[in-house]
Amino acid sequence: MQSVAKHFRITKNETQPIATTYATGLIIKWVLNNMNTEIKPIVRTLDDIAKIAGVSKSTASRALNDNPLISEKTRLKIQKIAKDHNFIKHYGASSLSLNTSNTIALMVPKYDENHYDLVRVKEDPFFNKVLAGILSQTDLIGKELLISSFDPASPVKIAQLVNSRKVDGAIVFGATDENEKFSDHIPANFPIVFWGNMRTTTKYKTVSGNDMEGARLATQALIDAGKKNIAYIGGFGESPEVSARFEGYKKAIHHLNSPKFISGFGRYTHQSGEQQMRQLLDLYPDIDGVFAGSDVLAMAAISVLKQKGKSIPENVAVVGYDDIDMAEFFKPALTTISQNGFVAGQILVDKLISIIKKEPDSIEQRTYIDVHLIRRESCQ
Repeated sequence: MQSVAKHFRITKNETQPIATTYATGLIIKWVLNNMNTEIKPIVRTLDDIAKIAGVSKSTASRALNDNPLISEKTRLKIQKIAKDHNFIKHYGASSLSLNTSNTIALMVPKYDENHYDLVRVKEDPFFNKVLAGILSQTDLIGKELLISSFDPASPVKIAQLVNSRKVDGAIVFGATDENEKFSDHIPANFPIVFWGNMRTTTKYKTVSGNDMEGARLATQALIDAGKKNIAYIGGFGESPEVSARFEGYKKAIHHLNSPKFISGFGRYTHQSGEQQMRQLLDLYPDIDGVFAGSDVLAMAAISVLKQKGKSIPENVAVVGYDDIDMAEFFKPALTTISQNGFVAGQILVDKLISIIKKEPDSIEQRTYIDVHLIRRESCQ
């Protein structure tokens, strides 16, 4: 920009206010004419981004977080708007004004040594995908995440969090029918969302994979591969998730000429998977197909089958569940059911925030994540 001094001479002569005002006006006019800048609308909130893009606030939120549920064209458009306006959200003031903790809890159930416990969290890579989605979404909306464990039979710990007002709501990982006992300890209006299936009709909002359909697809893939004696191995049978997958397995097996149900149940760990596979082979040495309720269990089953001299998939074909990162690089590469755990985590947060904002009527009672078969070497 050329120096203003070359075009105007300004004095401090206070006896010429009209001339001074005129000169000032000329300066402003010159500056504006010589600045090639576009005056942009003020963007302070996610609502502002959504209005400019002509989309809903939730769509704008997901687009900024690269959620695959939003089309690439829309994502790029909204991300460009945010970038062009140097969009940075500030959450502290709103948290104070609303008297909220600005924190949500992720509660992971623990049981005694004979049941589902925190071992699964340690060994199950799918949980990490869900956790990544939760963290991504809480970071996007400016919420803190508190992770803790609790006893589902007596969720006193969650009740203590509610009473302490340390959290605005909770995501509970691993829905079971015991979750209905929450109402005995926790106020009915406290925001809670569950990951997982429930057998009974529930008043709580849930997010889960379509377990029955996923299991049916997995078992059908084994049938299509010409397998007749197909076994199922999974977690504990009382879990609604396991029950749904076992039902999907049986639904597909029913269509065989001589249906035979071969099943084992235990933990979602490698050690438990090996144990289940050995026990089933001792009882049914003619097994030629295995549907495992998780990729970890499928890999454990393959390990035992190889030890027994079985060729995969020629002698025994195997299908897993979850499509964890290792599944593609396992030897043989694992055929599995894919469900997007990252997106599931994001949806869990979105649902919880809707409840916190008292918008429960705008969201479904149960949300199912799409499932589909990924065919690889272990079942062709």
